This record gives sequence, C-alpha cells and structure tokens, in this order.
Amino acid sequence: MVNMDKERSTKIKPSELEAEGKRKEQGILARAQNLIDEEIDDVKNMNQMVLYSKVVTIRDKQLEENKILEQKWLDEQKQLDLLMEIERLKKIQYLEEKDAQRVEA
Repeated sequence: MVNMDKERSTKIKPSELEAEGKRKEQGILARAQNLIDEEIDDVKNMNQMVLYSKVVTIRDKQLEENKILEQKWLDEQKQLDLLMEIERLKKIQYLEEKDAQRVEA
C-alpha cells in the first residue's frame, strides 16, 4: 500500500500552491548557491575582471566619442573661418570698387 501511495503521488500533478512553494524553494536555493559561489576567490577574481572589462569598454567608447566631437568642432571652426574670410574679401572688393568709382567721379 505504501508503495502504491508513493507511486500515485508521483503521478499526480502538484497543486498551484505546491508548485509555487517549490519554485520559491528553488529560487532560494539558487540564490544561496550564488552567494556561496561569490565567496570563492576565483569567482571574485573573474567578476573583478569582467567588471574591469566593462569599465574599459565604456571608457574607450567615451574617448572615441570625444575625439569625434572634437573633430566636428574643428571642422565647424574651419568652416566659420572660411565664411568670415569670404566676407572679408567681399568687403575689401566692395570698398575698392567704391574707391574706384569715387576716383572716376
């Protein structure tokens, strides 16, 4: 009878409450195992290396972005300098034409 009862209990699906309890228990056990694993020196070193690689990757992206922004700024400054030089030359040409007209008159 005992064997039959055990066999029957393994065939019956667990209720929602039992399933929920089992999931919580598994979650707690997994968390406990993770905490135990985190205390191992090799795991600590690996986590430290992973974190360092993330930091370095972010830093490299920021440096690259800064270079790009600086290059854009320099390009804009060159463009503005060129526009100002064009305006200066136009003004000089205008003044020379005005002087030439005044001399003719």
